[in-house]
This record gives sequence, structure tokens and C-alpha cells, in this order.
Amino acid sequence: MARMYLDDFEKYVEPQVLQRGKKYYQKGAVSQLQQEEADKTSYYYAEVEGSGDDYEVDITITTDGKVKEASCDCPYSYAGPCKHIVAVLLKIRNLRAEESAAMVTAPVSTEELRSAYNALAQAEKRLVMILVLSWQTLS
Repeated sequence: MARMYLDDFEKYVEPQVLQRGKKYYQKGAVSQLQQEEADKTSYYYAEVEGSGDDYEVDITITTDGKVKEASCDCPYSYAGPCKHIVAVLLKIRNLRAEESAAMVTAPVSTEELRSAYNALAQAEKRLVMILVLSWQTLS
């Protein structure tokens, strides 16, 4: 497999296959998506409702987003990922984006902030104070 990453996998997919994969994703054909973590790698397993049958898709993604492996039990035999793999990659990317957004917007209590601040070294505390003062000046 080419050096394909979750963020830009589309450039490794035939345009027609990409369109079909997007349609599968948009109509909710990806189900039973499961994820396991081991050795800085995420393993995904999903079922995709195809035109006639349901197909099983297995995808391995490293922590830097590289799609290490992707397989599907459909009869597609051309180079590059099939539409079922595309649909699952789109779902994974969307879920990861939602998780990242939730982490950024998750509320943090004053106690948690104080605890984190107290754990910093003196030099780091000075940097935090400079950032806070700079931010207040800009506001």
C-alpha cells in the first residue's frame, strides 16, 4: 500500500470509487465500527452494507495517522482501496475529528487548572503568566 494517511487518503483512490465510498458513508452504510488500541496503533473493524451483501473491513492506523493496512472481503480486485474501505475511512476520520473537538471544548474545573499549574516547573509557570498577561492585553 502507498504511504496513505487518514487525512489525505482521497488522493490514492480512483475518483469513481471515492464518490461511491462517500455515498456509502453518507447513507450510513458503515455499522458495527469497533476500535482496539495496541502498541501505538489503532485497529478498526466494521461492516459495510453493500449493494448485495455486507462486507467486513479491517483497517490499521498508526498514531501519526498512517493507514498501515486496509482490507475488505468484497470482490474488488483493482489497485487502491475499494468503496467500502473509503466509507470506513471517512467514518473513522469523522469520529476522530469529533473526539478531538470534544477534548478541546471539554470544561475544566478551577481545581484541575490549579493542580496542573502547580505541577509545572518554575520556568514553565513564568511562560504561562506571560501568555495570560499577553492574552489579557489583547482582549
